[in-house]
Amino acid sequence: MAYTRADLQQLETAIKSGTLSVQYGERRVQYQNLSELRAARREILAEIEAGERPRRARRIIRMTQTGQGFF
Repeated sequence: MAYTRADLQQLETAIKSGTLSVQYGERRVQYQNLSELRAARREILAEIEAGERPRRARRIIRMTQTGQGFF
């Protein structure tokens, strides 16, 4: 499931208000305690940031030696 910023906002609102139940689209999730809410927030935030981060091109440098080397 791809999380959105709206899902993150709902979770943060639940943390601030102390509510342990959060609805993501059609799913309703009941957390056991505040620690689980915070862990879910970290997971959702990491997933969102990973999706927004631009991919870097990998650079490969090949070095070759010719001749006899150093004297």
